[in-house]
Amino acid sequence: MTTFKKPNGNSSLLSMYTGDIGMMRFFHEELIRTLQTLYWALRLYSVIKQL
Repeated sequence: MTTFKKPNGNSSLLSMYTGDIGMMRFFHEELIRTLQTLYWALRLYSVIKQL
């Protein structure tokens, strides 16, 4: 993954697309955590429903 240096002043479209790598990683981890929570909640729900 190539990273570009952010231009001075206002953020351009390029920096919007490349994004802040730390922010992207944080966002990705949040997404995975949310999906895992949803998955386990559904598993738990199906188990309780079967009881």
